[in-house]
Amino acid sequence: MEQRLRVIFERNGYPIIEGEENVQLRLDSLQFISIMCDVENEFEVAVPDELLTGKDLDTFNDILEAVRELCK
Repeated sequence: MEQRLRVIFERNGYPIIEGEENVQLRLDSLQFISIMCDVENEFEVAVPDELLTGKDLDTFNDILEAVRELCK
């Protein structure tokens, strides 16, 4: 799951460097929405609107944990 999410970030022009999974992301709103759309398609989940604000998804690991919860 983590590797698939890394690929999504890379496809969206934001590669995650090993060891920087807890560094605050500096995504613009377009990158964030694009990544969330790719997450929905890749993992066949629906991202709830409250997650689309991005305020609780500051790092790669935050997004990874959210995806894990959505896939349960």
